[in-house]
Amino acid sequence: MINCGIVVERVCRLPRDFRLAGTKSLLKLAEEIGLPAHRECITSSAVESQILAQPELVDDWLLWSADQRCSPAWYFCEDGEEYVVGYGPNGEEKRFTNRISACTQFVIHEVDNIIATIAS
Repeated sequence: MINCGIVVERVCRLPRDFRLAGTKSLLKLAEEIGLPAHRECITSSAVESQILAQPELVDDWLLWSADQRCSPAWYFCEDGEEYVVGYGPNGEEKRFTNRISACTQFVIHEVDNIIATIAS
């Protein structure tokens, strides 16, 4: 039986683990976590709870987004006192005043993109 708490924790640490893994691909890390088989564990409330418990994860995801080199893609950035989650270069965009909420949305989008990549 899968422990959804562990799956969510590992998903939320993906940017940090990817940086530290060095030679492991993102897809390999995602498969080790159990994506896509355990997508049902990755709910907005579970991700938000994990990020609230470890708010430094927001900075990891901001850096992750800034380092992306593909387009179109989901992005997460600061814009003054707001946080932006969008799909670019010319797609939808949503603004947040709460960085935890913005990060949560971005993580959910990234998980779905990773799963779609694995499936293709």
